[in-house]
Amino acid sequence: MATGGIDPDLKKAIESDEMPTNTLSMVWLGIKSLIKDNTSMKENIAQLDIRTRAIEETCVTHDESLDSLQRSVRLLYAKLTRSDVIQASLLDEIEDLKSRSMRANLIFSFDPALSDYKESQGEDCVELVRSFLCDILGISSAVYIQSAHRLGRPTSGKSRAIIARIPETAQRSLIFRNRLRDTHHFVSQQMAPARSERRQFIYPEYKELKTDTRNKAVITQDKLFVKNKLQLQYLKPKLPDRPPSDDAPCNITESPRDKKDGGSIFRGYCAGVTCLNDVAEVKQYLMCAKPEVAKASHLIYAYRFESRGKLQENFDSDRDAGTGHELLKMMRINNLTNVICLATRHCNPGYLHLGKKRFTYINEACLQAHKSLN
Repeated sequence: MATGGIDPDLKKAIESDEMPTNTLSMVWLGIKSLIKDNTSMKENIAQLDIRTRAIEETCVTHDESLDSLQRSVRLLYAKLTRSDVIQASLLDEIEDLKSRSMRANLIFSFDPALSDYKESQGEDCVELVRSFLCDILGISSAVYIQSAHRLGRPTSGKSRAIIARIPETAQRSLIFRNRLRDTHHFVSQQMAPARSERRQFIYPEYKELKTDTRNKAVITQDKLFVKNKLQLQYLKPKLPDRPPSDDAPCNITESPRDKKDGGSIFRGYCAGVTCLNDVAEVKQYLMCAKPEVAKASHLIYAYRFESRGKLQENFDSDRDAGTGHELLKMMRINNLTNVICLATRHCNPGYLHLGKKRFTYINEACLQAHKSLN
């Protein structure tokens, strides 16, 4: 056998599968086995190369699909962010339109001790308001009252306030200039429920600041200005916009059972927070991890936490005016600090207003969740 390769005679014998006369049978079988294994290995290597190329092509396709999926997710997140901005703008416009339409409405709450203004069947509310303006406020000039009626649902033993529409701005200003102070008669302008709630939240601080004339505190609609500077902490909270996290924030608890009444279902949640980022994280996690939270008719929350030695607190009623402020009051009474309390309300059409009952259910649900937190 030559050193540079297989001997020509041996090669010819292998191809013809005839054992040479001068070769041992065991050597011949070993040579044939080696040649067969070598051929099989070459075939396997060729098939492996084909498979490797197919995997490479698949990986390229997967990379393209993953890139497309990431672009789709970014686009979807951008659209959701944009829709949130548009929705917030629309809600502000709706509140502004409500306030403009209610600007001409004045609410008259009379002294319950006076029988002349007590509610009675078949009464003329326009004449009652005119009598009040003339006899109590001393406004002798004629005031045009477009319409007037009692406000709210009838309650036995109580007289409801009267809401009157007075279109003329000068006449409304005259009434406010002549309204009596330190009496049991009250005249106020009707406001959109959400703005009225924010104003109620601001008023205690405004009253305290007003004692010092140097502060120049002024309330405009639902905004507080001190020395012509807007106090941002009293505005509707704007939480940081951040992508939802897969990791659950620590210490999120929920009420053990739902509160049900009149077609409405309430459930409370509670979590520890130390900053606005924590508040945003808890809210977004609950909306993503629990579909019933995202599907709720209203998602009400209030938070209180200490930051840099100062207590920060705020609320959001989510179009269910009054609930957020009441939830914050409950947190103040029970001295709940460094926590956020959230409540979901699922309600059917026709059961949108439960009065003060819904405040009680929301507060109880959040208190139960807070007990589990401790």
